[in-house]
Amino acid sequence: MIKSLEASKQTPTVIYVSNSSLPVCREHSPKYEELAKGKLGSGVRFAQMEFNTDTSMLFKFAPNQLPVTVLMVRDAWCKTVMGPDMRGLEEALEMLVQEAKKGGGLSRMFGSP
Repeated sequence: MIKSLEASKQTPTVIYVSNSSLPVCREHSPKYEELAKGKLGSGVRFAQMEFNTDTSMLFKFAPNQLPVTVLMVRDAWCKTVMGPDMRGLEEALEMLVQEAKKGGGLSRMFGSP
């Protein structure tokens, strides 16, 4: 169990948090999904979470705070992209991949030096 937890920390991960009742999220979600599909096989894990009053007791985001995208790898690197900023998300994704390579996460997966 501890080994699998440690391995999961090494996997670069992108988590998209949205609320489908908001027009901005309905417009942005297909763009995020397309980006995730385009990165299949890249070693980056993509996830999507729907937060609203029906799906989560933890719903504390004001409508103007969504969508939120969090990118992370290991315990030491994390970046948040607020709003429907595809350019910012793509730039952050490149940073995530570079950071993962530094720590060996993607290198171990793909055998890169």
